Amino acid sequence: MSKQNPLLFVGRGSSVFVSRTSSDLSKRGFNVELLDLEKTSSNQNRFVRTIIQIVQTFLLIWKYEPSRKVVIHSITAEAIWLIPLLRLRFKHIVGLAYGSDILGRSKKRDFFLEKSLRLLTKFVATNTNVLEEAIKSFPVVQTKAPAILRFGLPVFEELDKLGTCSNLHAKNSLGFNTDKFLVAVGYGATPNQRHFEVLESLAKQSRFDEIPVEFVVPLQYGDKAYAEKISKICKDLFQPKSNIDITTLTNFHDPKTSAKMRLATNCLINHSKTDAFSGTVQETLYAGNFVAAQINLPYSEMPGYGAQLVPYTSLDELWGIIEKMATNQIPISNEIHSETKRNLAQLSSWEYVSADWANL
Repeated sequence: MSKQNPLLFVGRGSSVFVSRTSSDLSKRGFNVELLDLEKTSSNQNRFVRTIIQIVQTFLLIWKYEPSRKVVIHSITAEAIWLIPLLRLRFKHIVGLAYGSDILGRSKKRDFFLEKSLRLLTKFVATNTNVLEEAIKSFPVVQTKAPAILRFGLPVFEELDKLGTCSNLHAKNSLGFNTDKFLVAVGYGATPNQRHFEVLESLAKQSRFDEIPVEFVVPLQYGDKAYAEKISKICKDLFQPKSNIDITTLTNFHDPKTSAKMRLATNCLINHSKTDAFSGTVQETLYAGNFVAAQINLPYSEMPGYGAQLVPYTSLDELWGIIEKMATNQIPISNEIHSETKRNLAQLSSWEYVSADWANL
């Protein structure tokens, strides 16, 4: 990245996508700074909080040279106040839409989102599903040089560094039972992942009385209050039941530890309402393991679909699939994993996607 094209990320600093992407691009020679919107927030009521955020953001933007290309991480209806402010200082404003911004949005607020989109100089989305829906719902996107902009996943690199490290070794290093098939329920603390539906159904299962399966619920990222709620639900549902081995995961993982977690996870359950082929899903597949995904998710064209990436139509069917996986009735061949890994690298490794960031 040349010094003549510096970037300014605008978003939440606590977001892994914002902070890690900024760090990863900086390591590759990009000039990136972050305007952290969380530092402009307050504990006041919503109206007062918004006014304070507008004023503080207005004061902050003058710190940065106007030649920076702004990348707004997450384009929602709330951007209706943010983009006009940024245009006072910057000429080039890129709106980066995540899956939840478009696929999981409240359509009642589309009027405000459309007004925000009109003020962008460029619109990019994390994958084809998001971009196609944005163009369909908001024709103005067609005038904003729409494109796909993918993230490089540093966990891919860490998995490569682990080399011959086995699933059992990864489990042992993280404190999981090496004699059990490890299943992750979701990958973050957001209501979109519908943990309660999955956990309530799991609590009724007797099939795992004899099958050696261990469940873990990762809650490190997302809404803290929601994470606490799900942790309590796990205790209420499963503490009296000794046949279901389940724990919650709340400790933050760096890329190296995340890589071990993906290698240790035999199967990740993705029961999300919407999902744009999340990093965790890709990393689990890259590690050579299974992802069981609710069939309505737009995964049919993704690497590994129908082999490592197994769709299910109902939770009852899901538990049957997990049982077959845990008893080695659904194997993953080396050929399937190699092909999936190669295709994922072309989708989401920095080696392949950094040029797109340079060309914003």
